Amino acid sequence: MMSFFNIFNKKKIEQKSKTILKIALCSCIVLIILNGTTLAADRDVIVGYKKTVGASEKKLITDNGGIVKKNLNVINAVSARIPENNIKNLKNNSNIKYIVNDTVFKASDEYSSSWGVQYIGSRAVHDQNINGTGVKIAILDTGIDYNHPDLNTNYKGGYDFVFNDADPMDDSTGIAVNSHGTHAAGIIAAQNNGIGPVGVAPKADIYAVKVLDGAGFGMASFIISGLEWAMINGADIISMSIESTENNPALLEAINAANNSGILLVAAGGNDRTGTGTVKYPAAYDAVIAVTAIDQNGQKASFSPIDPKIEISAPGVNVLSTIIGGGYGTRSGTSMAAPHVTGAAALIFSSNFPDVNGDGKRDHVDVREIIRNSAFDVGDPGQDNIYGYGLLDVSNATLGISAFAFADLSITVDDGVSTIRAGDGITYTYSIAVRNNGPSDASGVRIFDTWPSGFIRGAITPSRGTCDNAVNFSCDLGTLTKNSVAIINISYTVPDTVSPGDYINFASATSLVSDNIITNNNAQDKNIVEVILDLIVNPGPPDESARNASLMNGNYSITINNSRLSKINMNVYENGVQREDMSTRFKLAKYQVISFNINIGSPELDLVFVPYGDAGTTGRITIRRV
Repeated sequence: MMSFFNIFNKKKIEQKSKTILKIALCSCIVLIILNGTTLAADRDVIVGYKKTVGASEKKLITDNGGIVKKNLNVINAVSARIPENNIKNLKNNSNIKYIVNDTVFKASDEYSSSWGVQYIGSRAVHDQNINGTGVKIAILDTGIDYNHPDLNTNYKGGYDFVFNDADPMDDSTGIAVNSHGTHAAGIIAAQNNGIGPVGVAPKADIYAVKVLDGAGFGMASFIISGLEWAMINGADIISMSIESTENNPALLEAINAANNSGILLVAAGGNDRTGTGTVKYPAAYDAVIAVTAIDQNGQKASFSPIDPKIEISAPGVNVLSTIIGGGYGTRSGTSMAAPHVTGAAALIFSSNFPDVNGDGKRDHVDVREIIRNSAFDVGDPGQDNIYGYGLLDVSNATLGISAFAFADLSITVDDGVSTIRAGDGITYTYSIAVRNNGPSDASGVRIFDTWPSGFIRGAITPSRGTCDNAVNFSCDLGTLTKNSVAIINISYTVPDTVSPGDYINFASATSLVSDNIITNNNAQDKNIVEVILDLIVNPGPPDESARNASLMNGNYSITINNSRLSKINMNVYENGVQREDMSTRFKLAKYQVISFNINIGSPELDLVFVPYGDAGTTGRITIRRV
């Protein structure tokens, strides 16, 4: 949290002979910045031309120390790598139409970048075409980068009360408050356009009301002016990620006026490094929803205050959102939690919400009550000093389906053995146990099992539900109530055709109910298979071509236990052709044990062991992969 200063010096404004209230934005912890540009000496770009690309156009790049990587004929451009210092020179060339970053893409669901949006259930609400359409949100902060591709469509204007002009561009580029207002705006209303993260209310109208300077400081008069502007311009919600320890009566009067005009007010509760501080102003005012921050596990953030004024908890740790310059970055703070509540309120406003208090009106009072009543209660029952009424749950608020109706599926697998002898004729039992440790029932629970190659599976016996008979089988277990467990037993044998080695059986569990807390949704069991050959000398000539074991490429240990054999021939074959005769290696005395390692480099080799000696004499060979 930032300390106050007694003279606000911006555009050489001096305030003397009167008490000045400084409002500092809720300090946010900067974790990662994902800029739209690279800081490397060379930059990967796409260069567009005004005419068809030819040799002379490509020469422009090479003359500036760059290399052409690929022609992009469909857009009359090339991809190139150009020294950063030469890009400006190229942009000034009359033949160049544009130079833009060659953005790195990956296969990703946009919501996967927005853990907070997912966590509070926004996606389910969006799927019902509830997106905040038509809801006006005034964001009182450091301004907004209204050119950002994830914000420019939803941006509808604003005002700068720091410099008293109509250009509320975000200029917060310092380390402590980098992109503060822009980051908050993205959490509220970043578009669902396949670029970066999606906001809670991706079709809401956002207005930048700049009340803090680039360093994150402003005066109470700026805040008051911003509240008045929001009232005049018909805002439905005012979002304030700002804080002060001073209770200013003039500000309180303006807050109450905004509330009485029908505007819902949301503010960050403030950050405290000890995690024991109290809620700051304006969040501490009764007319304002005071928001605290939680992490991905639903736990109080280390910096969040403890105070009976806390009303609701929302995601505020490692939140990815928009930053100045068209990029994206993660931040932590109650400054990030408050915009989640603002966006959720916009979704409620744009839904068919009820008249909760029965006064004949559907207004901001009802929306605030819905946010409280729909929260997922954690901590002490009812409102408490840590979580308020609980975790923000916009899915429950709008659809009546809680985002926190979740399972916590854990799965274990075991067959009680680690080493198996191929061809031993023993039937083993492999067990899969899946348990629901979550607070809610898990419906549509399914188990998927990947079976080791060569193992012969027998009967599948589930304690509930049904299983198919595929090699890699699945089971439908239906609904697992909380704290219940289902067990699936599978019998199997390992024939002598299975080569020695490590074999993994992999099982996973899924549910139709979201698994917000993941303990262990998959598990594996490893079996070490060894080949044991019992050699016995029979009457008659030995069979020099008898195949005893087939080995895939890898390292193996071979142990020979001799009873009374006089010798053992060992031949190595590849595709029926002898590659090596290793017979001279073994000179066996009675009851002697010989061990050695071999490396198989070919895809598959056959080993042939031929015992010699008196009829009935024996030996044993054990082969294991190492």
